[in-house]
Amino acid sequence: MLKILHLEDDPEDAEIVQQLLSTEIPGCEFETVSSKEEYIRSIEANMPQVILSDNHMPMFSAGEALRIHQQKGFQIPFILVTGTVSDEFAASILRSGADDYVLKDRLSRLPGAIFSALQKLKIYQEILCYKYALDHSSIVVITDANGIITYVNENFCKRAFYQETELIGKNIRILNSGYHSAEYFDKLWTTISKGNIWKGELRNRGKDGQNYWVDATIVPFMNSSGEPVQYLSIRNDITNRKNLEQRIIDQKIQEQKTVARAILHAQERERNHLGQELHDNINQILVSAKLLLEYASHESGEAKDMVIKAMNLVNTSIIEIRQLSSKQVTPTKNIDLQKLLASLVESIKSNPSVETDIRYELNDCQVNDELKLNIYRIIQELVNNIIRHAEASMVKLEVYSQEKLINIRIEDNGKGFDINPKRSGIGISNLRNRVESFNGEIEILSEPGKGCRVDISIPH
Repeated sequence: MLKILHLEDDPEDAEIVQQLLSTEIPGCEFETVSSKEEYIRSIEANMPQVILSDNHMPMFSAGEALRIHQQKGFQIPFILVTGTVSDEFAASILRSGADDYVLKDRLSRLPGAIFSALQKLKIYQEILCYKYALDHSSIVVITDANGIITYVNENFCKRAFYQETELIGKNIRILNSGYHSAEYFDKLWTTISKGNIWKGELRNRGKDGQNYWVDATIVPFMNSSGEPVQYLSIRNDITNRKNLEQRIIDQKIQEQKTVARAILHAQERERNHLGQELHDNINQILVSAKLLLEYASHESGEAKDMVIKAMNLVNTSIIEIRQLSSKQVTPTKNIDLQKLLASLVESIKSNPSVETDIRYELNDCQVNDELKLNIYRIIQELVNNIIRHAEASMVKLEVYSQEKLINIRIEDNGKGFDINPKRSGIGISNLRNRVESFNGEIEILSEPGKGCRVDISIPH
């Protein structure tokens, strides 16, 4: 049964309307009123499904009836049924919120107008249901074609820590966290401006300065010319998932660093073992050979000169092996990093044409032996590279702590090199691995003919 409230002061006109609708829409229930008081009472008490209103009645008008209808927030189709009216008035009443208007001399349109208004109401109520579901399950924002925000739901405001008034009229870039590249957004806008739906993940920044992640679907709405007029973005907060993914990645990286440090530790043991073998065994053999040669050198004859030359070669070998073994063998406990570095600097000073400068401002007590040894090996590798390849006349070394970081800078004025990653050798890779295994960072600055500077920072 369709309940119809008819606002009409002419009983004959009311009867004609009722007869027409009873024929076209069987089962209609009518209530006719002609005053403001009756109209308000009937709306509130009987909740009609359709309101029909004449334009003019004593002390009351359709315009006022429509305003009352809207103020009370009723979702009831409102149709003007009246005599002749101007086109301007008809357009005005429709703009004010009426669903349709039907002239009394064309009442045959009335059943169709009622069906159309009821269908429009049904669609509107379905949209409200969808909107309700979206607003309670998702973060929703609508922008115009230029990215200016025209609508945000409550979830959006809560997640971004903005008030609605702070967002409406602002560009959607207000949420940009600076994480994504310009190319990423170019691709997004190219997709939706062509009328295609874009799906992806976005890292936004709220008013509180905190970043959060959303899984977004952006739907473009196009006009008849195929141009975008607005974009509807439906987003779901995935911050917890992204944080968990990042923790898993960080954990794997940390595990890799732990393995790398274990490998370095094993390599250090092997170096110490090799150094001890060189020092204890090979050197002992050479020393024994030297003693025998010294004994033979007391003999006379032509063999004496050859024996002396052999003694010199053995002696040189002993010195070389001692130097090599001293570089391989380092203490594993109570390491004096400053002393070890001083010995490295002395190896540079052996070349009088190279000027050296060292600054050491580090409290060794605050650094464990494992990290000290790693720092020594890093600097040792860099110093050896300078000696072998740089052809430098100046080498500067700085080791100092700042807050919770150990900072290392090694600088030379040698011939430099191309630091293009494609040309990075094993040496640079090993350096990076050593630094990163202790959660540090390394930056290498060099150009051919302009020397080299290496900056390293390692937490302690």
